[in-house]
Amino acid sequence: MSRIFAALFLAFIAAPTRADDSITEADRFRLWNDCRPIWALVEVMPPDAEKSGLPQEGVETAVRARLQSARIFSDARTNTYLHVNIHLVGRAFSIEVMYRKPLYDEISEAALALPTWERGSVGTSGDADFIRASVARKVEKFIDEYLTVNASACGN
Repeated sequence: MSRIFAALFLAFIAAPTRADDSITEADRFRLWNDCRPIWALVEVMPPDAEKSGLPQEGVETAVRARLQSARIFSDARTNTYLHVNIHLVGRAFSIEVMYRKPLYDEISEAALALPTWERGSVGTSGDADFIRASVARKVEKFIDEYLTVNASACGN
C-alpha cells in the first residue's frame, strides 16, 4: 500500500506544470508561495569558470536582475529560493535551475529545502553566451510558471 501511495505521489509531483488557466494541485504544490519574494543561490563550478567567460558574479547578477524585474526577488536568505547550478567540464556543461521549498517530515520532524520545480539541460559548447542564454530561458520559464500559479497573491 505504501508503495502505491509513493508511486502516486511521485506521479503527482512529476506532472508538467501548466502555464494556462487550469492550475492543478500539483502546480500549487510545486510553485505556490503566496507571492513572497525569494532569493537566488547561483553556483558556477568549477570556481575558476571565469576563464571560460562565465564568471559566477555575472550569472548571479543576471538571475537577480530578472527576479527583481518580476518583483519576486529578496536579498533575505530563507528556505525558499531559486537554485541555479552550472557545471563546466571542458566544453561540456550541465545546467540545473531548481525552485526549493521547505518540506516537512512529520516522523523525523525535519524540514529541508527540497526542489519542487526543476529544469535542466546538458550539452557541449565552448560559447559562454549560449550557456547564459540557456540559463536565462530556464529562469524565464520559472518566473512565468511561478507568476501564473501565484497570480492571485501577486495581484495579477
